[in-house]
Amino acid sequence: MSAVRILAFDPDLVAAVEDPARRQGAREELVADELTLETGAQLDLRSIARGGGLGVLILSGYVAREIAMTDRVAAELTGPEDLLYTSHMVPGEELLPFSVRWSALVRTRLALLDRDFSERLGPWPEIIYALFERARRPGDRAAFGRVISRLPTVDARLLTSLWHWASSWSTVTSDGVRLAVPLSHERLARLIGARRPTVTAAAGRLRDAGYVEQQRDCSWLLLSSAANLDGDQAKPGVVAPALEGILEPLGFRGRVALPNTRGTRSVALDELHARLAEQREQLRQASERHQRQLSRLRDRSDRLRATTELSALARLARGIDEYDDWPEGTDGVPEPVREEERAG
Repeated sequence: MSAVRILAFDPDLVAAVEDPARRQGAREELVADELTLETGAQLDLRSIARGGGLGVLILSGYVAREIAMTDRVAAELTGPEDLLYTSHMVPGEELLPFSVRWSALVRTRLALLDRDFSERLGPWPEIIYALFERARRPGDRAAFGRVISRLPTVDARLLTSLWHWASSWSTVTSDGVRLAVPLSHERLARLIGARRPTVTAAAGRLRDAGYVEQQRDCSWLLLSSAANLDGDQAKPGVVAPALEGILEPLGFRGRVALPNTRGTRSVALDELHARLAEQREQLRQASERHQRQLSRLRDRSDRLRATTELSALARLARGIDEYDDWPEGTDGVPEPVREEERAG
């Protein structure tokens, strides 16, 4: 491990110390061990926990926490300036079996804020408070993610989540807002609580509507306004649309899918209700038809028993499948039966 002066790497923490002399002292004294994780590498949680202290501060890169229970996996995203508090990193005793892993999405640099580092923080309580605020950020982000999970469709959840993450980690380009986090569709499915094929379909609809573009490196370009229904192309911007602005153009208040100008399939709720009503009417008519047929069969059976023509009743039982095709007489008795009565 190498050493890193975290205040030289993280200038926002320096701003917490107002006195220039004390600020300079903090720059020199607050040195932490640095840990580098390559893409896909796992954090050694137990080793970090044994070191005590506050945990690890992400200097650059992104780490996903994935919690698995049976065959289901949920994920949370953490990135630069987040403090991963030690007690939150190691699973405790739980009644339900589950597993937790922390995976680096890209090459990630972390500062280990162990027990020795925490002791050196004593003269600068302002930085302690700032670090506690950093530890709160992942929890706040996860709470907001639970609110997003209540949105009506995967399209809305995906678009809102991308803008939410962009509020923490993004750069502004001439084309729009670039979220540099490499998020595959599989990873996004775990983050927003959906299936990978559903996320792929939703991303396609958002792309066709002009809201997002996925780059070759799995990063995302976000546009602040989508193509309108007249077919005008989206104009790049740097401001996330308001929630109402997201829901209304996508039709989420009256639709279950995203309309767009390129022929993407969209099913309106009123159309769905109309189809269900049509199916109910068909079932009702079929039920009435079956009731009439059952009533006719009962009447015919009673008349046959009244004439004591057991042979006709036996033939009726053998030929029940063709019975409805027999021509009826004026009194409702099948003609083959009436002919036997005349012959008798």
